[in-house]
Amino acid sequence: MNSNFSFERLFGLIRKQWIENSRFYLLGSLALFGLMAICMIIFWVLMDGDNYSESFAYNLYIIGLILTGTIYGSISFSILGSKEKGQYWLSFPASHSEKLVTSIFYNVILFFIVYTLSFLVVKWGCQTYIESYIRTHKWASIRPMNWEDGFGEVFYYIIWGYFCLQALFMLGSVYFRQYAFIKTAIFVSIIAGILTFFIAKISMNMFQGHGFFWNGLELREHHVPDNYGIYKSYSLGTTLSKVLGYLLTYCWIPVFWLVTWYRLKEKEL
Repeated sequence: MNSNFSFERLFGLIRKQWIENSRFYLLGSLALFGLMAICMIIFWVLMDGDNYSESFAYNLYIIGLILTGTIYGSISFSILGSKEKGQYWLSFPASHSEKLVTSIFYNVILFFIVYTLSFLVVKWGCQTYIESYIRTHKWASIRPMNWEDGFGEVFYYIIWGYFCLQALFMLGSVYFRQYAFIKTAIFVSIIAGILTFFIAKISMNMFQGHGFFWNGLELREHHVPDNYGIYKSYSLGTTLSKVLGYLLTYCWIPVFWLVTWYRLKEKEL
């Protein structure tokens, strides 16, 4: 196996993957579109009542994206679950970087594009029907999505969180040979529970009476109980807070991909 990265070999590997799995990808896309249509019709068009909310459709989008995306991420390296096929895949004359990029292209980028396009097409069809229904039923209405406040304001952060979670499930597909989705979900739940417990304990014992503000990584001590406008502020400074804030927000995907790459290099069957 060649350890040097080659774009020519990468494009050949992407083409090879498409030729071998095109039927699976096409049938999966059709199934995804069909499930999307069924869920949108049942839960938005039929069950949302006569006072429709566009944000509910985007809630369905997020829920479906997380469920299907993590399942799809957990099968990224499912071929390693078979000793014979896994050995062939590991010994295939392409670098681990090219194999990882190919998996990212299909399981992250292409999946997200297909899923989002399916949602937009289905949403357009459902919203067209809803608007037609509203014109003939005066008591019915639709509330457009508010992108400036609430759910709309944090929507893009939720999308980023999804990509972080999917990268973690991709890593789990390398670590666990079988039942990768279930084992990764259990592992994530346990780790999240432990971290939440320790953070809560530390906050209660060390920072009781303090308030933490993510914007600026600022810790405030309200030392006048009757006036919360007066407080002591502890922060790391504007520049350092921004740097740490960006790192804590955006470092997870490259970190998970890097660990996946190292794990692929060390993988033995």
